Amino acid sequence: MNQTGHSAPRLTRERALAAVEGDMGLLRELVAIFAEDAPSMLDLLSQAIESGSAASVGDAAHALKGSVAVFGAEAATALAYALEREGRSGRVELAPELFLRLRAEIDAVLAELAAWVGTAA
Repeated sequence: MNQTGHSAPRLTRERALAAVEGDMGLLRELVAIFAEDAPSMLDLLSQAIESGSAASVGDAAHALKGSVAVFGAEAATALAYALEREGRSGRVELAPELFLRLRAEIDAVLAELAAWVGTAA
């Protein structure tokens, strides 16, 4: 929480705008694509964790990491990277807890992205 009692921003607006060279229309498109794809990406990651397939965990986490990183979502990117490392190392013991944290972070990121594109000029 910051001094105003609100959660600190999860996204870096400057990084997201830089990634699209300041094109708010393109950013809106990327947000729409991410909002559509994120639930299935999270489902795929969840299924990989449930199956115990470390390689699939690593692959699914890598894809999600790349998708969320463009928005400057540092916490979500770090959690996805931690899951990717778990999978690449052949372990999945920490994956369920990391996944719960990642899912909550992605939900918050999606809400913040919706606010961005809904209020941006």
